Amino acid sequence: MQLNNLCCYYLDCLSHDDVGGVAVPAYPNGGQPGYVELPSLPLLGGDGTNPFDAEAIRQFLVGIQRTHNQHEIFLGYPVRLKLLQRQERLQIEPLFLFPCQNAENGDAVLALDDDLPQINFQALRSLLNTDNLMEDVVQLANELGLGNPAVEQPDLGGLLERLRRIRAGWDWRENIDPSLLSNGIPLANLNRQGIYNRAILVATERSSYTRGLETELNMLKDIDEGRYRETALGAWLNGQFAELPPDGQRPLLEVLPLNSEQRQAVRQALVNHLTVITGPPGTGKSQVVTST
Repeated sequence: MQLNNLCCYYLDCLSHDDVGGVAVPAYPNGGQPGYVELPSLPLLGGDGTNPFDAEAIRQFLVGIQRTHNQHEIFLGYPVRLKLLQRQERLQIEPLFLFPCQNAENGDAVLALDDDLPQINFQALRSLLNTDNLMEDVVQLANELGLGNPAVEQPDLGGLLERLRRIRAGWDWRENIDPSLLSNGIPLANLNRQGIYNRAILVATERSSYTRGLETELNMLKDIDEGRYRETALGAWLNGQFAELPPDGQRPLLEVLPLNSEQRQAVRQALVNHLTVITGPPGTGKSQVVTST
C-alpha cells in the first residue's frame, strides 16, 4: 500500500510538471489545426449534449494517432489569443488545462478526469512577463484555492469568478460563463489579443523520458508488498535502519585504496539495508561500489 501511494503521488506530480505549457497556432500555415473548438463544456452544455460525442473530436483523435506518438489530451478553457509581434499571427493559450482520458462507457470517445485543473504555464508566462514563473503559479493556485487538495474546491464558475476578480487587469474580451460559451466568429478568424469565453481540445506530445518513467511507476504501484518487503526498497518504505557499528570494528578488504570517507560509506553499506552514495564526478563513488 505504501509503494502504491508513493507511485500514485509521483504520477500526479508528473501530470502537473509541464513547465513549457500549452500553446497552438490559431491558424496554422498549411495542415490541420492542432486543436478543436468546442461548442460547450462537457456536462455543462445548455442543450444537455456531450461535446465530446462529436465527429470533429473523433477525426481530431484519428489525426493524432497517425503521428504514432503518445499525446496527452487536454480541454483548455478559457482561452487567450496572444499576438506574436514578429510573426504577425496569433496563438491560442488556454488559461486552465483539464486532463482528458478515454471514455469507459457511452458513445463519447473522451471524458474529463477528476483531477484539479492545471494552470497553463504558457498563458501565465505571457500575462505576467515574469522571471519567477514557478513562484507566481504557486501564488495564483493558492489564491484560487487550488493549493490544498484536501480543502473543498470551488466549482468551475466560482473558480473563474475569483480569477477575474483578483486578476481584473488582464485583457478580458468576453464575459466568462462556463455554462454558455460564446459562439459566432471562430477562434481562427479573431484578430484581437485577449481572453475569450471559448474552449478547445488540444493534444501535447509527451516526452519519451516522461512516458518511460510513467510506465515504470505504473508497474511498481501494482507490485505485491510481499515481493519487496525484505528488500532495500521495503526497508526504506518501512523506516528500517540499522545502526552503523563503531569505526574499525569490521575489517575491510580494500580492492582499491579508500580514504576515510569512502571507508565509512563502505562500512555503512555492509550493515544497512539501503545506503545512498552521492558526490560530484571524480570523488570516488565507483571505488565505494567496487569495494562493497
